[in-house]
Amino acid sequence: MNTTLVTIGPSHFCEKARWGLDIKGVPYAEDAHVPMFHWRRTRKHARRTVPLLEAGDRVLTQSTEILAWADEVGERGPRLFPADPTARAEVDAQVKLWDDKLGVHARRAVYDVILPSAACTRAVFEGSPAWEQTALRVGLPVWRALLVKGLGITPEKCDRSRARLTELFAEATALLAANGGYLAGPVFTASDLTFASLSAIVLMPPEYGWALPDLDALAASGALPGADKAVAFRDSLRATPAGQHALRVYREHRRP
Repeated sequence: MNTTLVTIGPSHFCEKARWGLDIKGVPYAEDAHVPMFHWRRTRKHARRTVPLLEAGDRVLTQSTEILAWADEVGERGPRLFPADPTARAEVDAQVKLWDDKLGVHARRAVYDVILPSAACTRAVFEGSPAWEQTALRVGLPVWRALLVKGLGITPEKCDRSRARLTELFAEATALLAANGGYLAGPVFTASDLTFASLSAIVLMPPEYGWALPDLDALAASGALPGADKAVAFRDSLRATPAGQHALRVYREHRRP
């Protein structure tokens, strides 16, 4: 069966799907695109969002749906969704929390830093089709304005997103303390994978499945406005028990 994962390369929701397929040993080809240009690829399925998985005749259009499918068909790795109904309900609830809350705030916080730099914006989408990279370079001001409007990237909303991320990391820290080392119990589950992948564009672990900007180098060189602030915020989250947990599960569970 031919399996293709359609993505926006640096997207954290796409990383969640990528990680799920990788950890379960499901072979696939990745087809990565620039935001908004990806609509040409997904419109035949009447969709505008990614990740989107084409698995033979089947099309999966949500990251959690892809994760659950990989858990069923994959032949290696840990069970991501427990068989026990009570444990499964807890994992499902936590995954929904991270999807609904963590994902949007992490994305806004990161684009707030990257988009002011044309070079950084272009670099993060290397690996997309050449014509998309050319179109991005030529039409960057218009593309950037549309993305800023679509994602609500304003100073006020970005400040609220950073505050909300701090609150969500505190919530994850409380879950870790209550549940025995992982977010939903004593073993790694889809909740840990989802929390780690959706926070990773802020935490920037080296094991991330797409090349992310080197904020430390950009801050040191002065090449990216706001990089110092982004590094300080990243480090504040890394220092929390939840941030340490996300970095640890990347080291221990993010396998190609």
